[in-house]
Amino acid sequence: MVVSAAGNDSLMLDTLLQYPACYNAPNEITVGSILQDGDQVLGRAVFSNFSDTWVDILAPGVNIDSYLPQDSSGLKSGTSMSAPAVSAAAAIVYCKLGRQTPYADVKSLLLNTADKTPSLDTVAVDGNLLNILTLCTTPTQAAPLTEFIHFYPNPARDAVQLELPPIPDAAELEVFHLSGQRMGQWQVSSSAYPQTMDIDVQYLPAGTYMLRLRYKGQLWVGRLIKL
Repeated sequence: MVVSAAGNDSLMLDTLLQYPACYNAPNEITVGSILQDGDQVLGRAVFSNFSDTWVDILAPGVNIDSYLPQDSSGLKSGTSMSAPAVSAAAAIVYCKLGRQTPYADVKSLLLNTADKTPSLDTVAVDGNLLNILTLCTTPTQAAPLTEFIHFYPNPARDAVQLELPPIPDAAELEVFHLSGQRMGQWQVSSSAYPQTMDIDVQYLPAGTYMLRLRYKGQLWVGRLIKL
């Protein structure tokens, strides 16, 4: 599997193809950069090339602690700082499933467990944002839900509203702290039509949490920031 940096020219790749980022190879995954402030995603890193066709996934790429010559380290920025994060995530998959795992399965796991970020959907396919925690906590036998689940506001203070796809049978929604502690759970009513659901999160301390919805062997995970 080849992990490619998208490049640092602030280009929309649909208008000016760059290589190797724009090779249409099934075993390639192209990585762009985001700017973060702690756990909060501020948007595309200003230097990062972008495309909702050619950039598969995004990862932090600004002020990344990096090795430098003469046995030193320092802060560096660029899509070449983001690509190693995705390479590390791919390595985790191979360590878990074995080195003979088909590259298509590895790529699928990386993309299916990424956060779908609407504000970044013009920057990368589906606004995919690397989420190693979700990758590591998703059972390999659980198929990701194919329908998108949107929730807002995020970050949130008091309540969050989820937009859910049709769910014919009852499901369970849970919220976990990053330590793995379950902090709450709600029953999701069955419905043949899309529905909305409001959950109270004001009791949660400020921090980052994972929302998880299980339904008939399928799994969806989203990252929630509580203010």
